[in-house]
Amino acid sequence: YNAFIEAFDATNVTCILHHVFGFDTKKLSNFLKILKGKSNIYFWVHDYCTSCISYTLLREDLHQCKSPSLNSIYCEFCIYGDERKRHTNSMKLITKISSITFVYPSKSAYENAQEGYSTIPKESKSIILPHVKLKDPKLRKRKINTRHHNLRIAFIGSPVHHKGWEEFNLLTKIPKISNCIDWYHYGKGVVPKT
Repeated sequence: YNAFIEAFDATNVTCILHHVFGFDTKKLSNFLKILKGKSNIYFWVHDYCTSCISYTLLREDLHQCKSPSLNSIYCEFCIYGDERKRHTNSMKLITKISSITFVYPSKSAYENAQEGYSTIPKESKSIILPHVKLKDPKLRKRKINTRHHNLRIAFIGSPVHHKGWEEFNLLTKIPKISNCIDWYHYGKGVVPKT
């Protein structure tokens, strides 16, 4: 780390923080301070790690909590409650650096960070940059005959409960609709073969 910092030229660098778990936040904030004013720094807020160590904001890994205040009674009963205070203090080392632009994947993610407890200052520079949408201009012009084809539905991503895997999996087991739909999964993770 020290050798890298000594040899580093911070001019015209674009730095994108995808996540901070597993990093020493003190060293990372020192590195970002070197970049401050000389480079573009973006923090991709694709989860809620700026609010809680439970980056899905699921209390007890089950119930949506919407990031209450650190003194909330909900945090006292949550398995992440004690660790949350330490985690948010370490996150403040990074999020208080004024030159960071925070990038959100949706308006609701942005609103959640603004309304719930977050270490991101409300006056920070922010961008809402939705996930990529797959569009083929040729498909708009062409009519597709679907009378002889099943509807195709895919689950894209890791098959985990906080991304809706149980609901998707349940739909695949309903005989009335399963016979006219081809189900697909695109992503990593162990999925039972059905």
